[in-house]
Amino acid sequence: SAGAVFWEFTGGGWVDRTNSQTITADKPFSWVGANGTLMLTNGTNAPLKWPGAGTGLALAVVSSRFTTAKWVAFWDNRVWWGNTNANADRVWYSDLADINTVGASSFYNLGSDVLGLHPVADSLAIHTADGIHTLTPTGNSTIPYQLQQQTQQAGLTGRAIVTVPGNRQFFVMTEGIYEWDGDRSVIKASINLDDGYWDQLNASTLDDSFAIYYRLNNELWFWLPFGAAQTTMNDIMVYNLEKERWHGPYRGQTGS
Repeated sequence: SAGAVFWEFTGGGWVDRTNSQTITADKPFSWVGANGTLMLTNGTNAPLKWPGAGTGLALAVVSSRFTTAKWVAFWDNRVWWGNTNANADRVWYSDLADINTVGASSFYNLGSDVLGLHPVADSLAIHTADGIHTLTPTGNSTIPYQLQQQTQQAGLTGRAIVTVPGNRQFFVMTEGIYEWDGDRSVIKASINLDDGYWDQLNASTLDDSFAIYYRLNNELWFWLPFGAAQTTMNDIMVYNLEKERWHGPYRGQTGS
């Protein structure tokens, strides 16, 4: 989306696919593909879905369990919604292989605000204000998942959590960028950025940072707010996973 409009690029150019849905400008989406349907949510507007090329946006069906959510993930053939208007510490999930049904008891309470959702290995990692929790399938239809806290550290924002080959996750915290091994170990990956760079970022807007895994080059790209008063993500720092080294920053490509 751009501003308050959702665009699709076709052979004839850009086409407005907003379809009368409400999108508040400057509220970035958490989004995920769910068996061919794009699911989007921004914590301000009602969750949305886009069935694909040539179609318009529509409201995501959440069975009236909540009206807004900050995070969305697709894992174990279900759509997962985190940090809703009614319960910041709650994660809801859809029926198995049915993204349009959310049962009345299909939720987990984490006990602290949900800051992001991202699958890793055979689990769903739930980043919260108290650390990372995982949901792992049990094979029991009555109690389908085991919830367990793994760490006391977690990412500030779901948009800057990235899972890479080897079942590792990287995420942004106030003090730097950290790597989690999917079990109990969390280490600082950005220690080489500590002197002369990280302290020049605007820590108060790091929760707007975001990241992507650039598979072709086996790199992680992090968009960060460089400058004491910077409110947009104006720096890109790149981490090469093979060589375990940083390069950048790249500037002049502000993103959100």
